[in-house]
Amino acid sequence: MDRHLIALDMDGTLLNSENRVTERTQRTLQLLADMGHYIVPATGRTLCLLPEELGAVRGINFAVLENGSLVWDYGQERAVVRRLLPQGKAKEILDEAYGGKFMEASGRMGRGFCYAEIFVDGKAYADIRSIVGLSESSLGENFERYFLENHEFVEHLENQRWLLDRVSKINLYFEEEEFGQRVRENWRKIREVSLTTSVGGNVEFNAAETNKGIGLSGLMEYLNIPKELVIAIGDNENDLEMFARAGTAVAMENAKEMVKKAARKVTLSNDCDGVAVFLETYFGL
Repeated sequence: MDRHLIALDMDGTLLNSENRVTERTQRTLQLLADMGHYIVPATGRTLCLLPEELGAVRGINFAVLENGSLVWDYGQERAVVRRLLPQGKAKEILDEAYGGKFMEASGRMGRGFCYAEIFVDGKAYADIRSIVGLSESSLGENFERYFLENHEFVEHLENQRWLLDRVSKINLYFEEEEFGQRVRENWRKIREVSLTTSVGGNVEFNAAETNKGIGLSGLMEYLNIPKELVIAIGDNENDLEMFARAGTAVAMENAKEMVKKAARKVTLSNDCDGVAVFLETYFGL
């Protein structure tokens, strides 16, 4: 039996609308892991933010994290790939986020208010100011739960130099998508960083030429897995480079149209166990 590498996006793909992995999907992943296939989370999230249901699946030994900034070997407890933002860029990005452009004159949350998180050594950090008004955020209950779980909160994130010199990824989430689009336009021409989005109008910053595809390629080389034995399943723009490196690219029914067009197959939505349905059919489970 050929040993496949199955790269799975999290949000909008493996996770349903409640940000949970269903029992059916867990069972399917466990069957495939027991058969010897590599089950690989491939996500914009970092280590501490992976869904707890994945921890119940035995045999997950590798993960492509932070849009490819971090490729993790659980067995060796070490990074196979680690890419940091250039020195000074994290502070520059956060200074723009918290520098008044997206706040009202009173200092209260405005229409363009953003929630920022940074990833450092597999941990997620956020500004304690973000908690204010979070329960009333237009981003919804799932986002509130995500943002409050497994984050470490500090005061004035943009001034925490002990963290900013080691940042591998920054996420900015905006109350209104137009502000995220504006930030992406402002930063698109900066060669030292790469930009993408995965949910709503968020903006994700990584080092230049960093994406899930690069991370996946690094893991394929590390495990000596050929392209034809790689399956990638996703739903959003940050999955496109990963699709290009996979022998079989699968989009969710809820995926953006550009993602569906880039895929070889389209499965059911994330609320209809689309990942499990495709894998059960593909492997004849």
